[in-house]
Amino acid sequence: MRIHHIFHSGFLVITRHSALLFDWYTGDLPQIPRDRRLYVFCSHAHADHYSPRIWELQIDHPEVIYILDEGIEDANHHPEARIVTVAPQMCYEIDGRIIRHCSLERWNYGSREEGESDPGSPGEDAAIRLHTLESTDMGVAFCVETEGRRIYHAGDLNVWYWNDEPMEDNIASEHKCCEQMQILADMYRHEPAQTGEGAGLHQDHGRKEDLIDKYESKTGEYLIQLTKQQMDSRQTRKVTMLLRVVGDLERIGDYASNIARVTNEIHDGNISFSEDARKDLNVAIEAERDLVNSTVAAYQENDFSTALRIKPCAAALSYLCEILKARHIGRLSRGECNLTQGTAYTELLNSFERIGSHCVAVSGVVRREIQANPDIHVHSLKARELSEQQYQQIYDEFLAKYDVLSSEERPLSVEDEAVQ
Repeated sequence: MRIHHIFHSGFLVITRHSALLFDWYTGDLPQIPRDRRLYVFCSHAHADHYSPRIWELQIDHPEVIYILDEGIEDANHHPEARIVTVAPQMCYEIDGRIIRHCSLERWNYGSREEGESDPGSPGEDAAIRLHTLESTDMGVAFCVETEGRRIYHAGDLNVWYWNDEPMEDNIASEHKCCEQMQILADMYRHEPAQTGEGAGLHQDHGRKEDLIDKYESKTGEYLIQLTKQQMDSRQTRKVTMLLRVVGDLERIGDYASNIARVTNEIHDGNISFSEDARKDLNVAIEAERDLVNSTVAAYQENDFSTALRIKPCAAALSYLCEILKARHIGRLSRGECNLTQGTAYTELLNSFERIGSHCVAVSGVVRREIQANPDIHVHSLKARELSEQQYQQIYDEFLAKYDVLSSEERPLSVEDEAVQ
């Protein structure tokens, strides 16, 4: 997850699947990836929190969803837009439409009145769960839950002290703000805390992912600033390639964090795999480690020959994961495992495959960088792509190295070894 501060209360939050823009009215908008669904939040109609500029975002993001305080009257003038108007102290689930909504109190306590949607756990199709709080000035504050993260944006919910206002009004503002903060705290007070060794590992991976996100944000901002300087074509190409690498490494970190999360759920839920499933998963982990280490080596050493091997190896890893999924279906049909085990197992394999695809992207940058080298000797000696026969040979060798049907016993690398 990346958080960009734009200006004043304007923020852009980019997650794995979404982009969330809060109270943007001025300032340069960071680039929003086209593969993310865009949600635009406006807490109220004040000119330093809302601008008609937000409607122009439909040009580049036709699927944008506007989540606006009900007091923003401009919403009535844009029938072409996908708009959700929200009121204070309500709860919504949104994925291109309102899936469910009801008062915050009834959502928390599981009751409802006629005409309200049924509260409870999030709908399966919900991309965002949204809680709104009542501002001490105008509009709402947002508490957004998406992809396992919680994001709070206060809008104008604050303890306001104005010298020209009666003291009782300032005291009332403080009391109201504390009341809303108490509501926010009560939402999560009774959620079970993660405990045990699994929780510690998950939290450690979470800290590392946050560190990756921080480096990605800082490096990306620096490289974008470089693009505003006068550069020749070689320098421009180098910055563009570095931006791609930074993005791919951040996505690898996201999927590694997802693996840690699933592992923690396996630990906390006392989910156990069959012996065959554990052996298969161990092979996949070894193959993933091999691929990631080779990708890192290719990039750090600018090694063209190693970079060439990444694509066929990643393709072999993807095929290996498909084999393991098919073997899991066989165990499921024989009653050797259940759907809960299978869901965790499949999610781990999917994350392995996606990490592999980003390894291919990083290796592609290495290859293109060397191929663009003006040194004729470097170009002629190193920068030759694989022939079809060479590609197939590397693919077959990788599959043979990580053959799940092999009788050879393998160490359980799940716990003891780490990626370099």
